[in-house]
Amino acid sequence: MFVSDNAGKKWMKVSSDHRLVQRAWYYIEMYVDPQDEQTVYVLSAPALRSIDGGRTWEVVEGAHGDHHDLWINPKNSKNMIMADDGGASISLNYGKTWSTQANMPTAQLYRINVDNGFPYKIYAGQQDNSSLAIAHREFASGGISTEKLGAFGRR
Repeated sequence: MFVSDNAGKKWMKVSSDHRLVQRAWYYIEMYVDPQDEQTVYVLSAPALRSIDGGRTWEVVEGAHGDHHDLWINPKNSKNMIMADDGGASISLNYGKTWSTQANMPTAQLYRINVDNGFPYKIYAGQQDNSSLAIAHREFASGGISTEKLGAFGRR
């Protein structure tokens, strides 16, 4: 990791920690705490946090794995939302604990296929989870409910 404090005129190497780039070809994201520029997050297979500007790193345990996105509340850095292969979760205590992902119908899908029925069914493989089959809509409703979501082949 390299850091510049003069708008990129000069760069200084601050870390050679291999975890920062272990999935660089696949995905990697970096976020700076909006209230403390010395606190930096790198999201990859592990979620990492540095409180010294990137010199040392600690693992932030999340709800699932393969972390992709992070929102840090600009007014309270203890409040964060992290998105990963299992969905999204909320922390109110600086990432010490995270909300469950079982309370919202979110998933990362690899491929989606549909059949020719009506309502047509959506078939998909979930990242690091099971496959699913679900009707694209429910008659006389406002959308797809979690009650209709099931493992592949079930309705």
